[in-house]
Amino acid sequence: MTERQKAAQLIFNGAERIESGLRDIYGQWCKPPEPAFDEFTAPLFNSENRIEHSTIERLDVIAREVDLGVIEKWGDAYPLHVMQLAFACAVSAAEAATDGDTIAGWQHLNSAYFWYGQIDGREWGSWEYETHQKKRTVTKLIADRHRENRENKAIALAWYDDHRPEFTSDEDIAFEISKKVVPLAFSTVFGWIKAHKKARKSRQPPS
Repeated sequence: MTERQKAAQLIFNGAERIESGLRDIYGQWCKPPEPAFDEFTAPLFNSENRIEHSTIERLDVIAREVDLGVIEKWGDAYPLHVMQLAFACAVSAAEAATDGDTIAGWQHLNSAYFWYGQIDGREWGSWEYETHQKKRTVTKLIADRHRENRENKAIALAWYDDHRPEFTSDEDIAFEISKKVVPLAFSTVFGWIKAHKKARKSRQPPS
């Protein structure tokens, strides 16, 4: 095993430990019939089952909020955002290690450990919740993420329909949409376009 392979294995193992720890903490906070951990984290993934850097950046802005008034307004949702950030960093670390990018892997893993520490240190402290509060908060977080995805998808596909004649290929227009219309990866937008075209074709009457 090369040094790079050893480093990648260390990163991957660290990411797995963090994910396992987050699952345990989430299980303490959120008992059934509340959403399971996989459902709670599912909206973080794109159509290729990867977590985009823009997702981590968005969660990082929330987690680094220093205005106590804003944090109080977030209420129960704040620590759950931090949990999602720790999970997203851990997954991205494992993905980078798998791709052979150990530098990015260590960076993501360090971030994952930092945010996991914020969660783990408060497990039995100021972030204790009543069951009905947790259920309401987790359900709202999931609904918010899905609503945001639906809104971005609707905007992207409407723009696609309006501007398709201006481009020579779907790849070109997907790239344009991902850069200027919605803040998402090219692969996500291109996947939406392919599914959109397939669905529209299936609705057309046979010639």
